Parts: sequence; structure tokens; C-alpha cells
Amino acid sequence: MLKSIYEIYDLPDLQVLRLLVKQIQAMEHLYLLTITLRNSTGLECFLRDKRFSSYNEGLTLGSNTISYPLRVPLATISSIRFLEIQDSDIPKIEIEGARSNESEIVGPWFPMRVDHCTGLKELTWLIFAPHLATLYLVLLPDIEHIISKDEEAVLRRTCEFGDVTPFHELEFLTLRNLGNLKSIYWDPLLFGKLKEINIKSCPGLTKLPLNSTSANQNVVIKAEEEWLKGLLWDDDATKERFLQS
Repeated sequence: MLKSIYEIYDLPDLQVLRLLVKQIQAMEHLYLLTITLRNSTGLECFLRDKRFSSYNEGLTLGSNTISYPLRVPLATISSIRFLEIQDSDIPKIEIEGARSNESEIVGPWFPMRVDHCTGLKELTWLIFAPHLATLYLVLLPDIEHIISKDEEAVLRRTCEFGDVTPFHELEFLTLRNLGNLKSIYWDPLLFGKLKEINIKSCPGLTKLPLNSTSANQNVVIKAEEEWLKGLLWDDDATKERFLQS
């Protein structure tokens, strides 16, 4: 009749606690699940079960064995509050079922972390997370664009997601060790809640998607001095507005 386990850390001699995805699926009354998937078989089984998306709070993809494009249902992306991808060879992440009426179900707090993924060149699917508040990208050697203009054009032709403003609710943006990154977005964006931009070791990024009216509040920019000196600004008003921060 066990319904919950909270004090799992009070079992000092416990050595192994392992559940297969199929065993988790048999838990009919489970309403909250945080799961780490380290192989493609478990990941595919997880993504096929639509029930998981209704109570999944966090999803960590930690497998370096997935070398093909990963298709993730929009419902899964919309329901989780934390997504971490690290040490992975996933070359592309595609969102299935992306329609305007479905994209509205994204929750109010959606931190996302993408860490050390070889092969990813863009993250255009982030437009389906309009309520994203925290974005942390580190050690992605192949990424060239956060949101690709060409890929977004393709999505607009094939999906109905309306007039989505990327990163409108973003508060914290961290970009580190992205050696091939060229752009975050090609035009200035309206950041309604942006508080901090933290950039390090992104030599190819020469311009931020900002203009003099991009943010409603002061934005702190943390970056290397030499990088800031070479940064291109939309105009003098934009430079005056943000460089002093």
C-alpha cells in the first residue's frame, strides 16, 4: 500500500534501487516522476508513453549512445520544468506535435540546461518553450545558432505556432564555451523579464539580439572585457543602454 517515499537518503546502507521503465509504467497512481535515462531503449520507451508527460517534472538525457535526431513530443517539452542534456552525441532535437493550440500549455517556469552535446548545430525548437525562464548552454562545440533563421522559416511553413516571441519570459541566459556560436537570434528581441546575460568563451558571437527598447529593466551583462570591446551594437542608444551594465 506504499504511496510515497520521501526520506530515501535515510537508508545509508542502500546500494541499488533500480526500476525499469515498464515497471514505472505499471504504477497507475504515480503523479510526479524525475527520471534519468542513459540509453536509447529506455528513452524511446519513455517518450512513447504519453502518460509520462502529465507528471514528469524533470528529464535528464545523459546518454552518449544516441547519434540520430531525437524526436520529443511537444507535450513532454511543455510539461517538464527542468531539462538537462549532457555528454550526448544527439545531432538534432525535433519537437513532434508542434501546433499553436498545443504550445499554449507550456508551464510558467521552464528552466532548461543543454550541456556538452557534440553535433547539435541549432536549438530552434526553443520557440516551442515561450515561457522559458533560465537557459544554460555550455560546451556545445558545433552549435552555430541558438535559433536558426532558416530552421525557423521551415517550422513556420510546417507548423502552426502563431506569433511566438522567443525568450519573452527569459530571465537568465548563460552561454559558455560555444566556440562556433554565431548568433542567438538575428533580430532584436523584446525581453520582458531579462535580468542577466553571462557569456564566456564565445568568440564567434559578435552581436546580441538587443536594441534600446529590448528590456523593461536593467540587465546585467557578465562577459570578458576583450569580448565586450569587440561587441557590435544595434546603434549608439543600445550601446549606451546596455554597455554600462
